[in-house]
Amino acid sequence: MSWARRREIPLFITAILGIMAFADYFFDIPVLHSAVSDLQVWIIILAAFAMFMGVIGLTIVHGRVVLRDKDIVRRALSAWTLFLMYFMAILGLLPPMTAHPSFQWLYSTTIAALDPTVYSILAFYITSASYRAFRARNLETTIFLIAGIIVILYNAPIGGYLHPGIVTLGSWAMNVPIVAGQRAIMVGAAIGALALAIRTFTGRESAWLRAGGGG
Repeated sequence: MSWARRREIPLFITAILGIMAFADYFFDIPVLHSAVSDLQVWIIILAAFAMFMGVIGLTIVHGRVVLRDKDIVRRALSAWTLFLMYFMAILGLLPPMTAHPSFQWLYSTTIAALDPTVYSILAFYITSASYRAFRARNLETTIFLIAGIIVILYNAPIGGYLHPGIVTLGSWAMNVPIVAGQRAIMVGAAIGALALAIRTFTGRESAWLRAGGGG
């Protein structure tokens, strides 16, 4: 096995860089801070190269579809994807770099508008999931159903007109149990992330190496 494919090399690099980043956050060491700052610059550079490779990969994949696929619809969609990608990239590179009026207009009238449009489609799936979840089969689902109705009425304009107590209950639910649950989830996620980081730094977690095709 070639030395360049040995799994110890990326594990060692990951451990060293991760420990440096953690130490820089908790300790005020000028030399370490300078080194981590340089690493952050390199991360930005590597991210730019990764995006460039993504553009090349997207071009190859959709280019093959345009040239070889027999389905006219797939060819048209792939051609449209490539056109929009390069068109927006060229507009973004025009001076003064992403501040060009044409780029700003296209971004604000298309991408910024399509983002909430696509996100709003999730409302149909949320409604379906809520219908299945809000069924009083036992005590837990009954509490969940009541709490969900209170929060929905609290956020709806008609809730305060139906009964003044809905606003009080909804405000209490939003500020006490929901906040407590969110913080508990965040603490649990932070502990899990810390445990995963320790396992990665010590070489006990190597699934990410296999995902990238490493040995």
